[in-house]
Amino acid sequence: MPSPFAAGDGIFQRNPDYIRNVTQARLGTLPWYWACLVLTWVLAGGRRHPLVAAVAGAAVATVPPIVAHAGFATTDIPFVAAFLAVLVVWRRFLEWPAWTRATWLGVAMGAALATKFSTLVFLPPVAVALAASQFWNSRREWLPTIVRPASLRLLAIVTVITLATLWGSYGFRVGRMADLPPAFSSYGTYPTSGWPAVVGQWRIPGHEFVHGLLFLDAHTAAGHRSHLLGEFSQRGFLFYYPLVLAVKTPLPFIAFTIVGCCALSLRRLTPSAEWVRGLAIGAVGLLAVAMTSPINIGVRHVIVLYPLLAVAAACGWVRWSESSRYPRTIVAVGAGLIAAQAVLLVNAVPYQSAYYNALAGREPSNISSDSDFDWGQDGLALEAYFKAHPVPELQLQLQGTVNPCKLQLPPFTALSVSPVAGWIAVSERIYRLNRVGRADPCSLAADERQAYSCDWNAGIRAWDPHDRREPGSKSVPGPASRPSWSSATPSTSRGLAIDSLAPRGASG
Repeated sequence: MPSPFAAGDGIFQRNPDYIRNVTQARLGTLPWYWACLVLTWVLAGGRRHPLVAAVAGAAVATVPPIVAHAGFATTDIPFVAAFLAVLVVWRRFLEWPAWTRATWLGVAMGAALATKFSTLVFLPPVAVALAASQFWNSRREWLPTIVRPASLRLLAIVTVITLATLWGSYGFRVGRMADLPPAFSSYGTYPTSGWPAVVGQWRIPGHEFVHGLLFLDAHTAAGHRSHLLGEFSQRGFLFYYPLVLAVKTPLPFIAFTIVGCCALSLRRLTPSAEWVRGLAIGAVGLLAVAMTSPINIGVRHVIVLYPLLAVAAACGWVRWSESSRYPRTIVAVGAGLIAAQAVLLVNAVPYQSAYYNALAGREPSNISSDSDFDWGQDGLALEAYFKAHPVPELQLQLQGTVNPCKLQLPPFTALSVSPVAGWIAVSERIYRLNRVGRADPCSLAADERQAYSCDWNAGIRAWDPHDRREPGSKSVPGPASRPSWSSATPSTSRGLAIDSLAPRGASG
């Protein structure tokens, strides 16, 4: 089974125009970004509450992590759009349970499940919180209706349409899981005992979906090497997502959310707006579920929180202004926070994926890595650097899907785990994880070797790099302000670090 890296390389290198191929892949994500904004506007009230909707949409549109991942060929932003679509239909279904709305709810849920398995664990806490907020005051009259035949029929409609939509997303194929690849990447293999072994020989509809769930289960069981505050764990960190959200979210958005949600909780709302509180409560529940995951590889896994919090906060700000003696001042402060966030976003371009706020300090790469900081987006930046600064040879270890042998680089070899000398280039995540992967840097197969010894990078950590690239900064030759990657023999050679640029056409 080819690795995802090799598969990606085959797509992006299918013809000589690599930049065009990556750009076309990324353009497929952009409509989903606009869908997120439209659905946020609808979820916030749309034409019924235009001011709340406009404020919420503006807050979401200028969040750097959302804008950053709208420019990657991944399912993260499509999932946010699909998740919001489910909530929009769910709200309308709660207002008027009818078979037509049950059908649309099933379609939306099936699409969300097909987009990302996270729907299975993220949707229940938000859906329950919205329903509880909507019917809390009438719970004695509403709870008995759940078991009525009409309600059960609607539930059956939602279930059938969800499964049909999910199956349709896989082309209505029927097959055996035994005919699919048995290897789950580096996380294990298809189970040879229990119900998967039995069912694996059956011809079932949507067998790829079930196979994908087993892959996810294997990944969850194996864990994923995560990085937080300079520490590493194969089972993740309990407070990973709260901490990463705290440093990856613009401070104006944090202030906007805290003040808005406090205003929302302190003011009486009309019955039609009670469900907005449910969004805030559901967001907390979603975060609590995410904290239990052993797979901690980036804030992108929970960026769906931003629209939920933005809608709740926007409603709080607007309702506060409507009941205050100083409505213009409140509106001006709220608008100022969103404007400040927009300025931060513009200032981060094109480094949005590596954006951190001031709480991260001068060394954000020590807090988290992977898609938060270094997602292998520097291949072309490295190529451009060595065109401007020729060197005779290079030791190399890059993160991501880009194949260095298809870049115009000096003659290079794989970075050694033994003491090194000469020019080296290593991605931030690989350096931080103290990891050396492929013995053949041109091979995009599964890693052939891995080094996790605590002293692997000690020999190069003591020296200043010849050049280093930080998010939002320019490359300045000469010693950096702190030691990082360099050579083991400073009298004869210098080192190089290139990290977290996001040039056009970077790897997918």
